[in-house]
Amino acid sequence: KEEISTEVGFAGSGSAKDFENIDVKGKSVLIINVEMKGRLEANRIAKEKGAIFMFIVRTASDGNYKAYIEKYSNYFTKSKMTLENAEKKSDEKLGLIYVSPSLAGEIFDQSFDKLTKNVRVKR
Repeated sequence: KEEISTEVGFAGSGSAKDFENIDVKGKSVLIINVEMKGRLEANRIAKEKGAIFMFIVRTASDGNYKAYIEKYSNYFTKSKMTLENAEKKSDEKLGLIYVSPSLAGEIFDQSFDKLTKNVRVKR
């Protein structure tokens, strides 16, 4: 399999305002979307702006992330959720990848708390 490497832009909670001043064309974008509000809108905006993948932080802690992944593991492992299918349907959908809070911090080389400073995240 081929490795894909992209720059990653940060779009806060994924609102239209969060996307205003970032260029995601040909890149990936990371949003913090713990409350699950507006995720579909963020997906639409990211795709319209040319993003290729969207990383989503869905939980406020790594412990909650592990529980979330275990709860939905059957859904995440279905064949329609594989990266192989992302290539086949590249014009249809943006690749969505759920990541832990600590990984989001690593991507941007800072703590998750610092990353979320201006993003409303329920703990």
